[in-house]
Amino acid sequence: MMASAGTVSRYVVIFVGALVLQVSVAAHLTPFGYVADLILVVVVMSGLLVGPEEGAVIGFGGGLMSDLIVETPFGMWVFALTLTGFAAGAMSGSVVEGGRCFRGLAAAFVAITGVGVFIVLAGLIGQTHVLSRPVVPILAVIGVSTFVLSAPVERIVRWGLLMRPNPNVATV
Repeated sequence: MMASAGTVSRYVVIFVGALVLQVSVAAHLTPFGYVADLILVVVVMSGLLVGPEEGAVIGFGGGLMSDLIVETPFGMWVFALTLTGFAAGAMSGSVVEGGRCFRGLAAAFVAITGVGVFIVLAGLIGQTHVLSRPVVPILAVIGVSTFVLSAPVERIVRWGLLMRPNPNVATV
């Protein structure tokens, strides 16, 4: 599927909005001392709705945005979110037909896996400051926040893609 200029423009607005909310609001909402990742949620929900190839492209763009605000070598989030978008897209066929709760659980699983990839990559390239905090609480906050944010972010992503709700798909 070729992306139109309008779709790209809407996605730029979505990612810039997510970035602004990430550094202004989400940075101050820190359950257990950890921050939810809004850009990650946008990438995961996009991948679930569009498929693996488009999910990887959206993940690449989201990774570029994430790399602007973190203190790790440039490209780590690009790599992790490109794989995450692709993985979410690979699950898209069966997940989209499920209910909203099922999509939220699938999104949480993919988000946790994506952050896990980032943590493993950090360990491989010697970024010890990433590994200095306990991993389980980080993954728990990412999973719960992704589950909670999946429904509103899905609506925003559908707007960005100009997708109409499918009356044959369960919403509960």
